[in-house]
Amino acid sequence: MNGLEKITARIEQDARAEIAEQMNAANAEAEKLRQAAEEKAAERLRLGRAEIKAAAASHAERKLAAFEMETRQETLKLKQEFIDKAFAMAEDKLVNADEETLLARLSDFIVSVAETGREEVLLSKENRARFGEKLLACANEKKPGAAFVLAEETRETDGVVLRSGKIEYNGSLSTRLQELRQKLAYEVAETLFGA
Repeated sequence: MNGLEKITARIEQDARAEIAEQMNAANAEAEKLRQAAEEKAAERLRLGRAEIKAAAASHAERKLAAFEMETRQETLKLKQEFIDKAFAMAEDKLVNADEETLLARLSDFIVSVAETGREEVLLSKENRARFGEKLLACANEKKPGAAFVLAEETRETDGVVLRSGKIEYNGSLSTRLQELRQKLAYEVAETLFGA
């Protein structure tokens, strides 16, 4: 595995661990909501069946099918909201990580993407002032012979942008998490809801 694959694997492993932590907390809440939804669905089903008995058989079957579809849609909507919440919590944890963790992740990204070690590093104005020089030192230390440069220009990003000539590599945490979300969405749903 090359550096980028190792970093991606590490970020994926960290994200999985963070998501698993958040999911444990969300699972209890999800179970309560699932039970409430089931109780509500059971009550609606009971009421729906009473209406159906009064109607013609074919009409009753159509109404029941529509009700079951609506219930499935509501359940899917709740599940999607929980998945969204799990990823939002993971993103919040990543974005609000302590400085040491953030520096490690950002410098790992820089080193994994850098080709020459002479690329420019762009940060948000706040992060540039907060830890720009520390980030360069960390990245330069990880890549022997590197001399990354902190660009004067800033970017509104929650991570880092690495520029080599006209090519820019987006290392924002939200972009990286979005990529991981695409990879992990099924696993998160399986963990939360058992499939």
